Amino acid sequence: MQSIYSIIRPAPSSLSDTMQLLQEAATLHSYDLNIHFDRMLHDFNCLWMIVRAKVHLQRMPKGEIRIDTWLRSPSSVVSIRDYSIYEGEEEIGYGVYAWTLVSATERKIVGMKTIPPVMEAPIRTPERKGSLKRIPLPEALEEAAVWTVAPQEIDSNGHVNNVCYVRHAEELAPNCTDLEVIFDRECFLGEQIHLLEKDGFVRGLKESGEECFRAKFWRES
Repeated sequence: MQSIYSIIRPAPSSLSDTMQLLQEAATLHSYDLNIHFDRMLHDFNCLWMIVRAKVHLQRMPKGEIRIDTWLRSPSSVVSIRDYSIYEGEEEIGYGVYAWTLVSATERKIVGMKTIPPVMEAPIRTPERKGSLKRIPLPEALEEAAVWTVAPQEIDSNGHVNNVCYVRHAEELAPNCTDLEVIFDRECFLGEQIHLLEKDGFVRGLKESGEECFRAKFWRES
């Protein structure tokens, strides 16, 4: 088991492409740690779900990148995963993801302390301390698009893959290098998601009016 796991991939061209690579690194590391999707489902009837994420890039890379990823010590309900993003020897960005475990049948949060392999997974020390915070939205966001969930956007959890939310939202706030996103509710095949936008903030609403995600895009000067 490796406390730090690395992958090398071609340069991403967007924040959603970057998130796709971060997700790939996390998946491969979860297999190395034996806390992957298949084991969580088979042995504990649980699913990994991302609830919050932050990605920062100093600039979009031009060549191959290396992504390093590792875990922090889990709390009772949240596992934080960190990332560093390198182009050559230069660290050009980082990511922070917050994950929970939920029951595959009831979709309710399961305590991390009830899942021994998660609590026993090696961590990198010293741990980063940055936290993920609430995203306040500006007033009077306006509807900018409606997205109908397609079959290829559904992942192994049976709901919309987190990268798909970002990919659709990014179309309304292009050419950014920073992202924060909160995933509030699951969305499923065929659902229509109304996307509201203002000043780089994007909110996704179900037909019922329930919020499924909110995101903030920007470019640091």
